[in-house]
Amino acid sequence: METSPLADRSRKPHFGPAASAPLKGQVRNLSKARAKILEFLSEGPCTVSSLAVRTGQHENTIREHLDALVDDELAIKYQDSEHVRGRPAWLYRIPDTGEIREYAGLASALAGAIARTSSHPIHSAVEAGIAWAPELIRSSHANADRSLPSRRRMSATAMRRNVIDLLRNLNFAPKANADLTRIKLTQCPLLDAARQHPEIICSVHLGIIRGALKEFGAETTSINEIDLQPFAEKGSCILRM
Repeated sequence: METSPLADRSRKPHFGPAASAPLKGQVRNLSKARAKILEFLSEGPCTVSSLAVRTGQHENTIREHLDALVDDELAIKYQDSEHVRGRPAWLYRIPDTGEIREYAGLASALAGAIARTSSHPIHSAVEAGIAWAPELIRSSHANADRSLPSRRRMSATAMRRNVIDLLRNLNFAPKANADLTRIKLTQCPLLDAARQHPEIICSVHLGIIRGALKEFGAETTSINEIDLQPFAEKGSCILRM
């Protein structure tokens, strides 16, 4: 059977994302100050100002600690979707590792079933991802103890921000450009499976992204223009929204 270009790229060891890193090792190496911030975040989403009050540290110091925690994938930064007037507040919370494990297990099983049974596996994988996206979004917001965003108030930038938040919670470690239109996915929770069946696993991921945008109220034409380039470069896949 002829090998596809995507399969060729997936077999190059330096192309594509890294495997998702376990969180426990990172937690052990935290300073006392950052460990204390994580303790507060485990109780629920927090703002910089609220953490400054609770820790007695300056807001700039808190912001530096939070940026480091976000970079290490130990915290998630997002804007309050319930905010109506003025600039939305930035909130921080911890990712849910149980949700990541559940996602990885289900996605692997789904990919295997599609590979065995579908005569059009890529199309089936995209459709499966689209159908799965609403449940992943509901689970993500429930675990963060916050309400689902309202479509009526969501701009295109807010849609992209919410998709990035979902991908971060699923442990893709997304790194976005300034306008959130080009995102590097630097980790993959299903890297071994993606290297074995890149067309299926990566198509499920594309479907999840398209389904999430659909759930957030994006137009069909915009959704169909979403482009995911698996194993596009050394260290990442590339998502264009």
